[in-house]
Amino acid sequence: MKTPDASAPQRLTLADLSRARGGVAVQSGVRSGTAKTADKQHKQLMDYLKS
Repeated sequence: MKTPDASAPQRLTLADLSRARGGVAVQSGVRSGTAKTADKQHKQLMDYLKS
């Protein structure tokens, strides 16, 4: 797990997603209302955190 505090609850906010993925893809996906893009970014983030 690549979190600073392993005991922190696994609840990710949009800000966390933005920091973790560089912000651009997640924010633009959410802003344009494309749930598919946001879901893809979320899956990539979860895969990254699990690695």
